[in-house]
Amino acid sequence: MPYNDGIGDVSVFLDSFERDVLEEQRFQALDIALRSMPACWWSTHKYNIGDWREYRQLMRHMFGYENTRLAKKYNGKDDPR
Repeated sequence: MPYNDGIGDVSVFLDSFERDVLEEQRFQALDIALRSMPACWWSTHKYNIGDWREYRQLMRHMFGYENTRLAKKYNGKDDPR
Protein backbone atom coordinates (compact mmCIF):
# COMPACT_ATOMS: atom_id res chain seq x y z
CA MET A 1 0.00 0.00 0.00
CA PRO A 2 1.36 3.45 -0.83
CA TYR A 3 2.05 5.77 2.08
CA ASN A 4 2.43 9.50 2.52
CA ASP A 5 4.62 11.17 5.13
CA GLY A 6 4.21 14.74 3.90
CA ILE A 7 7.58 14.86 2.15
CA GLY A 8 6.85 13.00 -1.08
CA ASP A 9 4.71 14.24 -3.96
CA VAL A 10 1.10 14.14 -2.76
CA SER A 11 -0.24 13.70 -6.32
CA VAL A 12 1.86 10.57 -6.81
CA PHE A 13 0.56 9.22 -3.50
CA LEU A 14 -3.07 9.95 -4.37
CA ASP A 15 -2.81 8.35 -7.82
CA SER A 16 -1.14 5.23 -6.43
CA PHE A 17 -3.56 5.02 -3.53
CA GLU A 18 -6.57 5.23 -5.87
CA ARG A 19 -5.13 2.47 -8.05
CA ASP A 20 -4.35 0.14 -5.14
CA VAL A 21 -7.26 0.70 -2.73
CA LEU A 22 -10.93 0.10 -3.47
CA GLU A 23 -13.04 3.25 -3.29
CA GLU A 24 -15.23 1.95 -0.46
CA GLN A 25 -12.12 1.20 1.65
CA ARG A 26 -10.13 4.37 1.08
CA PHE A 27 -11.09 6.37 4.15
CA GLN A 28 -10.36 3.42 6.44
CA ALA A 29 -7.07 2.67 4.67
CA LEU A 30 -5.85 6.24 5.20
CA ASP A 31 -5.39 5.44 8.89
CA ILE A 32 -2.62 3.05 7.79
CA ALA A 33 -1.28 4.89 4.74
CA LEU A 34 -0.67 8.30 6.31
CA ARG A 35 2.31 8.99 8.53
CA SER A 36 3.81 11.94 10.33
CA MET A 37 2.10 15.30 9.72
CA PRO A 38 -0.49 13.97 7.21
CA ALA A 39 -1.54 11.36 9.80
CA CYS A 40 -2.03 14.04 12.47
CA TRP A 41 -3.95 16.21 10.03
CA TRP A 42 -6.15 13.27 8.96
CA SER A 43 -6.96 12.25 12.53
CA THR A 44 -8.32 15.71 13.31
CA HIS A 45 -10.22 16.23 10.03
CA LYS A 46 -11.45 12.81 8.89
CA TYR A 47 -14.93 13.17 10.36
CA ASN A 48 -15.49 16.49 8.58
CA ILE A 49 -14.59 15.38 5.05
CA GLY A 50 -17.59 14.32 3.01
CA ASP A 51 -16.14 12.47 0.05
CA TRP A 52 -12.98 11.44 -1.76
CA ARG A 53 -13.01 14.44 -4.10
CA GLU A 54 -12.99 16.81 -1.13
CA TYR A 55 -10.21 14.80 0.53
CA ARG A 56 -8.03 14.99 -2.61
CA GLN A 57 -8.53 18.73 -2.84
CA LEU A 58 -7.66 19.30 0.82
CA MET A 59 -4.58 17.05 0.66
CA ARG A 60 -3.27 18.91 -2.37
CA HIS A 61 -3.83 22.20 -0.58
CA MET A 62 -2.19 21.09 2.68
CA PHE A 63 0.63 18.91 1.34
CA GLY A 64 1.00 19.99 -2.28
CA TYR A 65 4.03 21.14 -4.22
CA GLU A 66 4.95 24.24 -2.23
CA ASN A 67 4.78 22.43 1.10
CA THR A 68 6.68 19.45 -0.32
CA ARG A 69 9.40 21.75 -1.68
CA LEU A 70 9.81 23.46 1.69
CA ALA A 71 9.87 20.15 3.57
CA LYS A 72 12.60 18.84 1.27
CA LYS A 73 14.62 22.01 1.74
CA TYR A 74 14.47 21.90 5.52
CA ASN A 75 15.05 18.15 5.71
CA GLY A 76 18.14 18.42 3.51
CA LYS A 77 16.62 16.43 0.63
CA ASP A 78 17.57 18.97 -2.04
CA ASP A 79 20.94 19.99 -0.64
CA PRO A 80 23.17 20.50 -3.73
CA ARG A 81 26.34 19.46 -1.86
